[in-house]
Amino acid sequence: MNFQLRQNKALLIIFAAYIIFRLYAFFSLPLQNYRFNFDAIRYLNDAHCSLLSACLYIDRPFFYPLFIKIWGYHYLALTLAQCVISILAWGFIAYCVKKQMQSKLIAYTVFSFILLYSCADYLTLWDSKALTESLSISFLLFFIGFYILALQDNFSKRSVIGLILFGFLLVNVRDGNAYLVLISGISTLIASFMSKSIPKKAALFLLIVALLTFFFNEWTANLGQRWLIPMADLLANRIISEPSMLQYFLKAGMPDIVKQVQAIQGTYFGYNILKANPAALNWFILHGRSVYMHYLLSHPRYVLSIYANSFFWQDLLLANNLLQYVAYGIPLYITTAGVNTTMLLGMANPFSGMLNVIAPSLIAALLIIGLVVYFENFKLIQCDKFVIFAQILLVLSIVVLGILIWISEPIEDMRHQLSNHLQIIISIILFSFKSLDCALQRKKQ
Repeated sequence: MNFQLRQNKALLIIFAAYIIFRLYAFFSLPLQNYRFNFDAIRYLNDAHCSLLSACLYIDRPFFYPLFIKIWGYHYLALTLAQCVISILAWGFIAYCVKKQMQSKLIAYTVFSFILLYSCADYLTLWDSKALTESLSISFLLFFIGFYILALQDNFSKRSVIGLILFGFLLVNVRDGNAYLVLISGISTLIASFMSKSIPKKAALFLLIVALLTFFFNEWTANLGQRWLIPMADLLANRIISEPSMLQYFLKAGMPDIVKQVQAIQGTYFGYNILKANPAALNWFILHGRSVYMHYLLSHPRYVLSIYANSFFWQDLLLANNLLQYVAYGIPLYITTAGVNTTMLLGMANPFSGMLNVIAPSLIAALLIIGLVVYFENFKLIQCDKFVIFAQILLVLSIVVLGILIWISEPIEDMRHQLSNHLQIIISIILFSFKSLDCALQRKKQ
C-alpha cells in the first residue's frame, strides 16, 4: 500500500511539473496581441447564433462556436480553456498507456516521455489559436485513451461511455474526424469476431452510435453545404492541374471556367470563381462531389500516387511545417512591426523550440528500438492486444485516413493531417514501449 502511495505521489509530482511548464509556455506568448482572425471570424459569427438557431449547427460543426459562446467570446479565456483541456488530455493518454506497462521503470518512462513530447512547439502552439485544432487534438487523445482502457477492462460501461462522449465531440468539432470515428467503429466490430476480449454486443453498440454520429454530421454538412468550399479548393488546386481530371469534369458537364480558375490556380479563391459563375456553382452543388468520387474510383493509380508524394510523408510523419501558424491571429500591423513570427515560440520558450527539432529523431529512435525488440521476441509479443491495437492504429492512419484526408483537403495538408500524425506518434509510442515491457517481463521470468 505504501509503495503504491509513493508511486502515485511520484506521478503526481511529474504531472504537477508538467502543468506548471505548460502554463508557463502558454503565458510566455504575447496573447494580448492575438485576435479572432481569418477562419476564426466565421466561428465567432456562428457563436453569436442562438442555441436553437440552425446557423449554429450547419455553417460549421457546432461544438467550437458553442465553445466560444460558453467562454463569452473572450480570446484569452477561450484559449486558456483550450490549454487546460490539452493538459488534461495529454495527462490522460499518458496515464492510460502507463497503466498497460507491468515494469515500473517502463511505466514511469513512457508516462514522462509522452508528457515531454507533448511540449513540442508544433503541438502546443494550437492552444493559443481560436481554431479547432487544439480541441480536436485533445478529444482525439481522450478517444484513444478510452480505447486503450476499453481493451484493458473488456469494454466496461465507463470505457464505452467515454468512447461515445469523446467520439461525439471529436466529430462535432471538426468534420474530418467523422471518418475516424466511423472507421474505429467498423474496426472494433471486425476485431470482436477475432478476439474474445472485445464483447460483440459492445462493439455493435459502438458501431451503431458511430453511424448515428457520422450521419448527423453528414446531415448538418449537407444542409450547410460545408463541403462546397473544400470542393472549390480542389478545383483551384487539384482539378485544374491534373489534365485527365479536368477533362473528366468537363465531359461530365462542368461549365468551362478553365481560364478563370487558371488565373487563381494554387490559391484559396476557388469559391470566389464559383460565386461569380452561378451556372458553375449550381453544377458543383448538384454534381461536383459525385463526379469527383467517380473519378477517384475509376483512377486508383491517381489515389495511390499519394505514396510517391514526399510532401505527404513529410506532413504525416514529421509535421515540421506547422510552425508557420505561430503568428496566426496576430494582426498584420503587429507582425510587420517587428514580431519575429518564425521564432516567436522558440524565443518565448527555448526548451520547446529545441524539443520541436529533436522530436522526430526521438520517435524514429524509439521505433527502431521497438522493432528490434519486437522481432527478437516475436512469439512472445505478437499476441499482445495493445501491440496489435498500436499496429492497427498505425495502418489505419497511413492507409485509410491518410488517403481520405489527402483527397478531400487540397490546401494546408500539414494542418489537416495533424490528427493523423498524432495517431501515428501514439501508436509508435505504445508499440515500442509495450514491446520493451513484454521483453523485460520475459527476462524476469
